Amino acid sequence: MRAWCIRWGGEPLIRAAVCCYEGDGYEVLAEKHGWDCYEWETGGGYSNQRRAGKGKSENAKRERIYFSRWCLREEKEPTLFDGVA
Repeated sequence: MRAWCIRWGGEPLIRAAVCCYEGDGYEVLAEKHGWDCYEWETGGGYSNQRRAGKGKSENAKRERIYFSRWCLREEKEPTLFDGVA
């Protein structure tokens, strides 16, 4: 999957997002290939399950989404409805 992202992530007609954990090896997309990384912490679902008891899993703090350089960004890309009251 990472090789596909490196190969196709720079193509203007390709908009891709990869969900993973920090340390899964996708950091290279942001470091060398112009992808944006969104770091977040999940608050529910499987993140609240642990074998030893209560509380969030450690993975809850490692959530990452990498967006290819051609993904639309609200703050950078105007839309048809900009300025409409």
